[in-house]
Amino acid sequence: MNEEKQTNSKNKKILVFIIIAIVAISTSATIGFTYFYWIAEDGSNEGPIELVLTSTYSALSPVETYDLINSSEQVIIIDVRSRCPCNWDTEHIGLEDNFRALKRTEPEFSEFFNETSDIIICDNGGTTAIEWCEGLVNHTYGKICLITGGFDSWKNNGLPTLSPEE
Repeated sequence: MNEEKQTNSKNKKILVFIIIAIVAISTSATIGFTYFYWIAEDGSNEGPIELVLTSTYSALSPVETYDLINSSEQVIIIDVRSRCPCNWDTEHIGLEDNFRALKRTEPEFSEFFNETSDIIICDNGGTTAIEWCEGLVNHTYGKICLITGGFDSWKNNGLPTLSPEE
């Protein structure tokens, strides 16, 4: 009986030790995570960057669009001209490789849900860009814009374009 009490006592001590170790590790991990979570990338202690869903979209002139592309860290340009890949195969908006330019023949809005990049929709100046913008509202975090006048307006303003062979 005395041996049984000693075994129970040892088991209780081991259990208490394990519980204390788990609590200590959990506390350390929580403090460490919280510390790194609250420190911004630039080293300031301003708190976390809170992402907010984009609730609206903007129509930008080609020049305003060009400025946005050049000032944004990440841009996705979606070319939806007449929903025909033939438009993309002839000529498209051309800039540096700081963005992803994509052609789309059918709306695939969900592919861009939860994006943090700015999204620019390029069409023929019709309603296709509006359809895309409305499909992305409240599902993405970056700016959502369309180019007023579409691709032809972009070209008419003398902004850079690329042909597929370039």
